[in-house]
Amino acid sequence: MANWSDGFAFLFDPLTGTTFDNRQPIDISGDGTLLAVGQIDDEEIDLFAWNGDAAQYVPIGTISGNYSVSTQSFLQSAFFGNSFEVSGDGNWIVVGDDQASQLAGSSDPTLRVLTGGVSLFEKQADGTFDVARTIIGSELAAIGHAVDISDNGGVFAYSTGATNSRSNVFVEFAGGASFTINEPASEINVPDHFFGESLALSGDGNALAIWSGATQTLYLYARAGNTFVLQTPIAISLPVGADPIATLDFDLAGNALAVE
Repeated sequence: MANWSDGFAFLFDPLTGTTFDNRQPIDISGDGTLLAVGQIDDEEIDLFAWNGDAAQYVPIGTISGNYSVSTQSFLQSAFFGNSFEVSGDGNWIVVGDDQASQLAGSSDPTLRVLTGGVSLFEKQADGTFDVARTIIGSELAAIGHAVDISDNGGVFAYSTGATNSRSNVFVEFAGGASFTINEPASEINVPDHFFGESLALSGDGNALAIWSGATQTLYLYARAGNTFVLQTPIAISLPVGADPIATLDFDLAGNALAVE
């Protein structure tokens, strides 16, 4: 599912009277049992579980973005919680931060390089979430601008940020396989090109949609094993002055795609 952000008025829980601020991204699992609310200023995501007996969402903890990934490297979050998706089964959360940085080969914490980062969190037996995997981009790659994950967490995808001279989308599969979708040649020389401005995976992980706002093109891909094959692109002409497309959302089997 795609998270709701500025374009969504608010999410209101009438049973508790809680309103989740529309300035922060929000996502919910397919079965409605897990609610995640981004708190960008605090560099964390607040997690809530549905309590059927009390008929309300109750806090179960937070996940945050600053953590060591090795003894030599420390990933410093910048906008952790700005881009994230909850898997349909509520067992996984993928988080992107295209402004994250790491140490530039020095012990001086002020010398850092922009890399971006993507983190995969897995639900534990006690209901909390721990980091299962961290991916750090190469210098200036700014990975993690847009992210999505399949319903069972077996596939997740993320794009590079606008600061990267070449925009790519990366797909990770359970078991360790990965696949890179390079920016189409038709995008490279277009001013302000941004392949992967938004993206969406179908619930079963077999279809992937990637949006490029500069060319107003929707690229559709079908899974073939541990790769994705480009289908016929779709041109979408937006009216002058229209808001840019910010969200893509597939149904479970990839037969329908919502664009907003």
